[in-house]
Amino acid sequence: MRRILALLLVLIIIWILWPWGVWPSSGLTRQFKKPLPRTAILDYHYAHHSGFSDVSYAFRFTVSDDALRDQLIASWGLKRIADPKHDLCSFVGLDSPPWFPIDHIQTLDERYEHDDSEAERYWCVWIDRKNGWLYAEHGRW
Repeated sequence: MRRILALLLVLIIIWILWPWGVWPSSGLTRQFKKPLPRTAILDYHYAHHSGFSDVSYAFRFTVSDDALRDQLIASWGLKRIADPKHDLCSFVGLDSPPWFPIDHIQTLDERYEHDDSEAERYWCVWIDRKNGWLYAEHGRW
């Protein structure tokens, strides 16, 4: 009986901690259905949890070409945002880590977005050409 209770407790802990990104690769493998291009290096990954099921995954990559950008545009159905006054949705920006400076990111000229209100999900990509970084965020509300 103790073994069953211990196993049940472990499964409950895993179920509770999974959305928080305790295992960084979990968010990465869920978000990118194809292998990452060789020209993209994952620098950072972060999971932001708000409420019970609202979760956002943020990534920063060092990129040397547009292969990852093009892959994300195709797989996430992103559209370029030309209006500089349009702030892309970012829940990570509410409590962003130092490597995800939302104030700077929102000023970048090259930005892509897709949101699906029915599925309560969003996808964003920002390109920092000066530093060779691609920021990406995907989440649900």
